[in-house]
Amino acid sequence: MQYEGSLASPFSITFDPVNRSSIFSNYAAFGSDLYFYNVNSVHVVVDTFTVANPWNFYATAVPSNPNISNPYTFDILHTVHEEVNHDLYVAPWGDDTNSGLNPAEPMQSIFMAMYRIASDPDDPKTIHVADGHYSHSLNGQLFPIPIKSYTSLEGESREGTILDADGLFSNIKVSAYSQSWNVRKLSIINGRTGISTSHSGDYSLDDVLIKDIADLRLANGLIGIDVVGDVNISNVVFNNISSIDGAYTCYLIGGSGSLRLSNVEITNCLSPILRSIVVSARDECDIVIDGLEVHNNRSSSSDMFGFNSMFQIAPYDNYGTRLRIDMKNSAFYDNYQGTANHMAMARSLNDTLFISNCTFAGNSGGSSVIAVQGTNILTNNIFYNPDIATQIMIPNNTSSGIYSPTTLINNNILGGTGAVYNATTANPLIWGPGNSSDDPLFVNEGNRPYLLSALSPLIDMGLQPALIEPTLDASGNERYIDGDGDGLATIDIGAYEYQTIYSPLELDAELWQQQILLYWQMPLMDRGLSGFRIYRNGQPYAELADPQTTQFRDYSAVNDTLTYYLVALYGAVESSPSNSVTVIIDTVTNADEQAGPPIAAIKASPNPFRDLAVISYQLSKQSEIELKLYNLRGQLVRELHKGTAEPGEQVLAWEGCDDRGQDLPAGVYLLRLFMDGKNQKTFETDEAMKYIPGSDMDSRKAVYGGDSALARQALQP
Repeated sequence: MQYEGSLASPFSITFDPVNRSSIFSNYAAFGSDLYFYNVNSVHVVVDTFTVANPWNFYATAVPSNPNISNPYTFDILHTVHEEVNHDLYVAPWGDDTNSGLNPAEPMQSIFMAMYRIASDPDDPKTIHVADGHYSHSLNGQLFPIPIKSYTSLEGESREGTILDADGLFSNIKVSAYSQSWNVRKLSIINGRTGISTSHSGDYSLDDVLIKDIADLRLANGLIGIDVVGDVNISNVVFNNISSIDGAYTCYLIGGSGSLRLSNVEITNCLSPILRSIVVSARDECDIVIDGLEVHNNRSSSSDMFGFNSMFQIAPYDNYGTRLRIDMKNSAFYDNYQGTANHMAMARSLNDTLFISNCTFAGNSGGSSVIAVQGTNILTNNIFYNPDIATQIMIPNNTSSGIYSPTTLINNNILGGTGAVYNATTANPLIWGPGNSSDDPLFVNEGNRPYLLSALSPLIDMGLQPALIEPTLDASGNERYIDGDGDGLATIDIGAYEYQTIYSPLELDAELWQQQILLYWQMPLMDRGLSGFRIYRNGQPYAELADPQTTQFRDYSAVNDTLTYYLVALYGAVESSPSNSVTVIIDTVTNADEQAGPPIAAIKASPNPFRDLAVISYQLSKQSEIELKLYNLRGQLVRELHKGTAEPGEQVLAWEGCDDRGQDLPAGVYLLRLFMDGKNQKTFETDEAMKYIPGSDMDSRKAVYGGDSALARQALQP
């Protein structure tokens, strides 16, 4: 039930205390049973309501009086719903009739798990969501998904846990005045809005992808209205937020408290009116932006309001009392804005705007790259935007009482002093030491084209802060590297710290039936190397988080021609690609059939299994055997057997732990059998072992101890 009043015409509703109504078991995301807007007082008299204390998930309100947070009073005779004060588990193979209390008995619906879980400020809860694709069309998911106060929605992995709104709904909607909620380790895709909330605070997003958000009127990746409290957004990617009207990637307005954005990427967003980041602060607010990358976004309209496409950070109307902004280690590049106005704007209030070690490069379409207001200190930044004459603009707002003393130190600015426009001499402009207009000599290639090349004059030329703290650049690599080899680790100018990026060499492949082994060399295991990214047929295919690895195994269930190459990863920076190799798979050749001893298919029972699986296969002759277990990322997690095996049936047990005896998480695992050094058999994905942890690991080890005979006996009916 939704009721909306207005200041001019307040809404009034009366509940009959004799012939009582009943309101219960409704599933709206924003106030599941009741929602009142612009109403300051509501007395609810009912026979039956869902719960006895229905605030705020079950009865949401946004009063017209900002001093009122809860306009409700209740007179309830009966209730029908009892919440569960326990973590809950969800999986695509689950069922909402399950308890949801452990991974072995998961629910299937994320919405119903959130509906069931208790909101407890003294003991916050988590809904654990297993890897899988969650949508209305695939498995009946309800959207938008709500989140209760003091509750976390946590996926198994960002790549594997996918919330798909089928292009029809908002993905996540949080009721007004919710507090202390979190979203972690999942992907939010194909929604009209990614995450929306109002009058909410003390929440966080971590390790989240928000992608392919589209709406005809207004698309939002994250929208928060009247934020009150602290907001932390870290390790989040916004990709492809689009609309034919307007789009806001990260829109937080009317807030007070603190906002921290760290390691956030906004890319490939498109709208006639596009604002990548909008933050309007009310009362006192501190904003820290560290490791933000905004690139390849496009605002195509020439509408006079279609400006500030990269970001707009300012006090909220006339309500702000103090706003401090600290922006550092961030990059804004290759964005386009159709209208001739400044592409970014930041204004402090009764405090300071700091911009340090940022890169603004390759942007186009605006009359100026950035407008700064208030007390401004800019240090160690690069402004290199050849298509825009004014790199930095200091507007004249003195008639509104806004004065903007601005200090520029150690910045690299294309055009020098002529590219800094100060609209009035009433704003003191201090051109400090170390500013230059040299060509930065970017690498101009790869997935981070505005890295400094080895010849850049900006390497080790940054002004050192008084206190050197461990920090990362915009791509996630360490700062304070001795880039010029003089023995001193000095910070560079701009968002990215220079370092040598080595590429993998001598990529080669071996094929055995449907198995492909890729192996390569690295010329130097240098600092900063964080792993590798495998490309298959030109598309990203797998990421390896171990910088020491030099091989990767793949499998194809069909005859195919596959071309591979890989890049080394230095944080988010890709090296130049290795050479490519092409593998032609033909599983019916006589050579493959005769090269190794035939075996029957590997069997695992039961599958899925909870406590213990029995693995069996047949050998036709004595062979050297290695049986290994991998996760879906291609990482080896357990060597189940290695040695000589006699002909006949081979049987062993697996209790769900890795080589160290640690319990593995629920998920799908792949068996691979190596016979006489060759990869003989791999489970296909839909036949792979599905592990759902049941009883604790110690009891499983005590009962079975890896003994195959005991394991088989335990499986007998």
